[in-house]
Amino acid sequence: RQGNVWDEVRTIDDFDAGVGNWFQPQQSGSTHGIDTDKTLRSADTSVVNLLYTHGGSMRLDYGWDTGATDWLIREYLGSGAPRSVIFNKNYLLQVYVFGDGSGTLFRFAVDDHYPAVSAPYHEVSPWFVVDWIGWRLVSWNMAADGTGTWIGDGQLDGNLRFDSFQLSTRTGAAPSGTLYLDDLRLVRKIEVGVAENGTAMPRRLALLQNYPNPFNPSTTIRFVLPEPGHVVLKLFDAAGQLVRVLADTSYPAGEHQVKLDARNLPSGVYFYQLRTETQVLSRKLTLLR
Repeated sequence: RQGNVWDEVRTIDDFDAGVGNWFQPQQSGSTHGIDTDKTLRSADTSVVNLLYTHGGSMRLDYGWDTGATDWLIREYLGSGAPRSVIFNKNYLLQVYVFGDGSGTLFRFAVDDHYPAVSAPYHEVSPWFVVDWIGWRLVSWNMAADGTGTWIGDGQLDGNLRFDSFQLSTRTGAAPSGTLYLDDLRLVRKIEVGVAENGTAMPRRLALLQNYPNPFNPSTTIRFVLPEPGHVVLKLFDAAGQLVRVLADTSYPAGEHQVKLDARNLPSGVYFYQLRTETQVLSRKLTLLR
């Protein structure tokens, strides 16, 4: 028997380093039907997703040319490490969107057939209507939700790479507005095998997101070992300085947890790192006072 019980999360861009890898909307030849004076992407540090980080987000201001008959903003990822993240359709593609309640249309775009590069090798998610105000996790289940219509063939083939966020408008939507985007990521379930005695045995090493997060003053860090081994779990501050060794011992295979008591630590973003003999994994956590 098998069960899907642990999430694997891969970050594409958390925007803590700014938005320099992203084009201005007007730089994409696909963008059209906009009021260019009202359309701009910029880095922001005041409106951020506190579930994972308070370092930065992307602010996307937009305005539509009300005299046009077709509208599209392609907010294109052009370079840098986020452009090098390769995946397949077995992931959920997610981003946190701070909505403005405008009724604007939002979707994801990916390249497929990678490393082949061709104009028809672009696929999009179905449209999401931004009818909410505040943060919401927008998620595209690429294996189950199907695709929207753009310049591809409607099939997600081979290796994928993130291409862009896209916006459009519709009857009754606001003529301009602002969205904030944070923590663009990939998520999938990690399968575990179940032994005859009903005990779940993991197939791969996993470091899970601490809970709660943000937290004050304590939180629990969980990790999963596919086989017995020695584990070193460390906590670092945002500057990369070692704050505390949380564990340095051997564990059997399975899921384990370590409690972090942060009563003597200042507020801020920290990183926890799991090191085994063969792998090193890390995640962020946020301490709020």
